[in-house]
Amino acid sequence: MTVLRPVLSDLGTAWMRTALAVVGGMFATYANLSFFMPFLVLYLQEIGLSPGESAIWAGYIGFIQGLAFAAGAPFWGMLGDRVGRKPMAVRGIALSALGTLLVPFANSAPVVFLIIMGRGLLAGPGSAALALVSSVTPRRRLAMVVGWIDAAQVLGSVVGLAAGGLLAAAIGIRETFVVGGGFGLLGALLVLLFARERFLRPPARAGPTRLSPLRRMAGSFGRARSTVNPTVLFAFLLSGGFWMTNLGINYIIPLRIQEMAAPERVPLFTGLAASIFAATMFAGVLLASRLADRWGYRQVLFAGILGMVVLFLPQGFTGELSLFMWTRALQGFCAGLINPLGRTLIAFASDPADRGTVYGISGLFMGTGAAMGPLVFGSLFTPWLGVGPAIGLMAACLVPALLLLLRRSEINVLAARG
Repeated sequence: MTVLRPVLSDLGTAWMRTALAVVGGMFATYANLSFFMPFLVLYLQEIGLSPGESAIWAGYIGFIQGLAFAAGAPFWGMLGDRVGRKPMAVRGIALSALGTLLVPFANSAPVVFLIIMGRGLLAGPGSAALALVSSVTPRRRLAMVVGWIDAAQVLGSVVGLAAGGLLAAAIGIRETFVVGGGFGLLGALLVLLFARERFLRPPARAGPTRLSPLRRMAGSFGRARSTVNPTVLFAFLLSGGFWMTNLGINYIIPLRIQEMAAPERVPLFTGLAASIFAATMFAGVLLASRLADRWGYRQVLFAGILGMVVLFLPQGFTGELSLFMWTRALQGFCAGLINPLGRTLIAFASDPADRGTVYGISGLFMGTGAAMGPLVFGSLFTPWLGVGPAIGLMAACLVPALLLLLRRSEINVLAARG
């Protein structure tokens, strides 16, 4: 009951209704994505590619999705600071769903590639959602709400995987994509109808009254740069490293399990590893703000990042499947701690007027990490060194953030303000 008390006490407030609408929208968005991505290889085979060709094209599509998101996120964040964060959140969720809806009409891999590239450039719902909730949520509740968003993303992914698998078997892959896209549009409608934002357009700056879009963007980035202090930089590095390892390991976990399990049991244990990680990450995001309030943001972040780093080593080098599963479970919990706290720090340490732009720059780091993880660890290190050493090397992606955290003694002070 103590967990629900802050929710019940604020349930009638406008900011809580907005937060719950965004949480629902992100649940629908990640369910939509999970209706799509796991079945992409099968869809590419359905439109005429061989298994080998479909695997290659799926890698290209995953890479361009992350790269396009990284390229587009800063622009949409800057635009949100000028016209409002709610329109950007609705746009991002709706266009993400529209991308899924368009794929069944593509009859060749290059067309699918272009659709997903366009979705990456034009959508970016996660950064827009964070900018919106951080602009309306009281500071004392912000870590809790960001944790809810992360929990909704994890839960949406799990539900999307389960429902997508059942639907694909029952009605076909094309139809499953349509259902997933339609569900994503419901998330956009939820935010459109129930989210509230009292946005005040920033006053006109001194200088020429008619500036080109590029000059306006440069001006917004220049103003946001003043708030990209070492604490925000730490959050950026953490986001990039987290998504580089998270996406990188997902592509090669089946190969690692093949080294430890009988061939007929590899699909079972691959799904089990993903489910265990998601379940413990869900627990971590629900507890992150409470643990940070009790022990301090810096201490919880340090424990979570160090745990992530250390736990890559047994996953890469153990020969015992049971130990691999236990370390996936523990690492999922650590991931659940660091992701919401890192994203909350961006709001604590940045200027509210430039928050959309700063979250957009965070999306640049996130998207770059998401694009580079499968490429570096899947396409480069695994063929060169083997799957085990490739997983072990993932620990290095989080070391820069860990070292920078050791120098950021002001983090607990920032979190305690407000």
